[in-house]
Amino acid sequence: MDKCPNEVLALIFAEACTDDGLAGRSLSLVSRRVHDISRRHALQSVALYGFYQLSTFASLLDKSDPEDRNIRHLYVSDRPRGWIEYLPGQGREDWLATRVDEHFHFDDPSPNHSTSSLLHILKTVSPTLETLALLLFDRYDKQPLSDALCLPKLRELTLHGSNLTRPDHSELAQCLALRRLHVVQNVSIRGSMTKAVSHLAPLLTHLRISRIVANRFASGDIVLGLESMLQQDDLASTGFPPTLKCVLVQMLRVGTQDRNGRAAVRVCSLL
Repeated sequence: MDKCPNEVLALIFAEACTDDGLAGRSLSLVSRRVHDISRRHALQSVALYGFYQLSTFASLLDKSDPEDRNIRHLYVSDRPRGWIEYLPGQGREDWLATRVDEHFHFDDPSPNHSTSSLLHILKTVSPTLETLALLLFDRYDKQPLSDALCLPKLRELTLHGSNLTRPDHSELAQCLALRRLHVVQNVSIRGSMTKAVSHLAPLLTHLRISRIVANRFASGDIVLGLESMLQQDDLASTGFPPTLKCVLVQMLRVGTQDRNGRAAVRVCSLL
């Protein structure tokens, strides 16, 4: 390894630093040479869990050199990792039931949380960001994806549906490079969501909506409603971007069927 050119090592480190950030942190401890070569790739893929990691990473960005902030892939959640990911051997249904019992915040009248650390991170990494997963479970005082952000390279985005159903969707940023959007549905789908999607990603090609719950208390059949809407001759009249090619709808549980006995996963191709 001592005889390996720095340029070759840089290519290796770029491929290695594609996890949650652990590879970059580990490489920085190997030696001074490895630290210096890997530093520009160490932060290209990062996962942040909980408010402590958010605030700590915001401080780290302030101390880092601008040329080392080449963050291309970012996963952010305001919950600890143990709450997001279930343990090996633990039943998924048991894990989900436990998490819902412990932290169901959408109807909780608790005060809004500050987005200062999150907004600082997003503004700092926005020039290079290509994929973003933004899974926020609490209410916040400001729109995280506000129009103050410029995300010129963002092509894939995952977020909760509640981020698209604020009263004024024009507060959302407009991402012209965004092609794939995954909406994790944590609230009922409102008519304003289609306008919000079009504003956020006017050139969107692929839309995925997951965790849809179908039951007899639901206001209409979301699966049939989307199919009927998206199969119109004029897609622009539905409120969705006219560039949309494929929509994937996933129910909350594997094997769940809607009231007409349809499968839990539905794909509507618009090609």
